[in-house]
Amino acid sequence: MKDNKLVNGFIVAIIGILLMIIKNGVINIIATCFGIYFIVAGILEIVKNKRTVEGVIMIVIGAAVIIFGWLLVSIVLYVVAALLVVYGIYTLYQCFNAKIKFKNLLSTILFYLIPILYIIAGICLFFNQGEIMNAAFIVSGAVLLVNGIIMIVESLRN
Repeated sequence: MKDNKLVNGFIVAIIGILLMIIKNGVINIIATCFGIYFIVAGILEIVKNKRTVEGVIMIVIGAAVIIFGWLLVSIVLYVVAALLVVYGIYTLYQCFNAKIKFKNLLSTILFYLIPILYIIAGICLFFNQGEIMNAAFIVSGAVLLVNGIIMIVESLRN
């Protein structure tokens, strides 16, 4: 069990480092892996199971994922950005209509600040997807690196 935790710690730490170094390239790697999987599965479907239609569909999906991986991610990010802005505006509208009296100024500021942050996050994501994705991968990588180091230290303690 100790060896597993040590190995897992190293794997998690290495993945964290790779996320911080590669950043947006991770999407290309993941899209390529999924695409290759679908292409190989499609070929196997044709050769092994003699299902030509299903196999061709899988091959086309695999090729589309490889070729249009970033386009698909970009479309999803635009949708998420639009949803963040709409949700932020809706929540801010609800805040103004709530007419809640808070005991201190900090609570009042936070009550109105959260929807504004949603709107700002949506606008930033809409106009600057690349940098937002880089930041997300760097933060995720740092969290994984710290988690991996903690796992390694805990396994060495026991």
